Amino acid sequence: MLKCEFNCSDVIVKKYFQKNIPQNNSIKMVLISEALPLNIGDYFDGKNEPKFIKNTNTIFNSLGYNYKTYKDYLSNGIYLTTAIKCMKKDYLVGSETIKNCSILLEKEI
Repeated sequence: MLKCEFNCSDVIVKKYFQKNIPQNNSIKMVLISEALPLNIGDYFDGKNEPKFIKNTNTIFNSLGYNYKTYKDYLSNGIYLTTAIKCMKKDYLVGSETIKNCSILLEKEI
């Protein structure tokens, strides 16, 4: 399980990590979005049809893939995550936050 000891000043420090991180070699592609949504229920592994999945489905469905859920992506070897593990306060984040989260992203991948 990933942990974060950083307390970055330009994000809402509400750290969140995937519930289902595959522990095998089944992943063939990693899609990395920017940051967590303000409503964690809209994240990839949220219930029903979270906004992050809905937006990702738009792209994949237009390419002929009939994905509907986060599990659909995982079962097809696609891992979805974010570069920044907290919610942004403003439009931009500083280089220190990016550096801190890059360490976490590297461990996650």
